[in-house]
Amino acid sequence: MKKVTGCFYVSSQIDVDSVRFAKEQGFDQIICNRPNNEENDQVDYEVIEAEAIDQGLEFHFVPICSGNINLEAIQKTRQLLSKKKKTLAYCRTGTRCITLWACAKASCKCPDKILENARDAGYNLDYLREFLIDLKPTS
Repeated sequence: MKKVTGCFYVSSQIDVDSVRFAKEQGFDQIICNRPNNEENDQVDYEVIEAEAIDQGLEFHFVPICSGNINLEAIQKTRQLLSKKKKTLAYCRTGTRCITLWACAKASCKCPDKILENARDAGYNLDYLREFLIDLKPTS
């Protein structure tokens, strides 16, 4: 689990024990950005969702195929982040999650700060700089 901001963290694939740990750490919602069946030993999102609900956490399934970030997923992520809840997002490596977070935040946060947060969490998203600038609304 890698801290991106005070209320947003990313992770590689999680399991039910990770969900319990997230609850203990004060998380409010979990976002799954990983489609089922990417790998044979992957825990299906429904298993994680059931445990999250049992733990009293919100669960959101926003699957993205690797390398295929789309506007619908960006908008859904922006909506979920607007709730200002402590959030854990996961996929295979965390890269899709941090990329979606960066794109979702581009409308309200400086691209340099977004890239700095990503670097601090261990992800180099510098290749997204121009795209993040393009996502920022003009006044």
